[in-house]
Amino acid sequence: TSTRRRRILAATAEVLGRNGQTKLSLSEVALQAGVSRPTLYRWFASKEELLGAFGDYEREMFDTGISTATAGLRGTEKLDAALRFIVEYQQSYSGVRIIDIEPEVVIAQL
Repeated sequence: TSTRRRRILAATAEVLGRNGQTKLSLSEVALQAGVSRPTLYRWFASKEELLGAFGDYEREMFDTGISTATAGLRGTEKLDAALRFIVEYQQSYSGVRIIDIEPEVVIAQL
């Protein structure tokens, strides 16, 4: 189900936050998500496919969050809400820690 897929993607964020992209283990993602490796492979055939889907998931989570945070606001209130969301997102979201774990990977993607 799509719930299982989202659980795998959320688990990917946690594992990336701990280990970074280079040491990302599909076994650890499956364990974190509470699914078997074959189930993970049904959704994502490779590490590269998982990371591609994770990038899309990450953007969707950010876009949804910022839209919710700024809904119905205008002008400086909207800007303030957007900035607060961005700061909270960076502090709470484990995927953002990748820059601390593997700065060379992040720099290579710029």
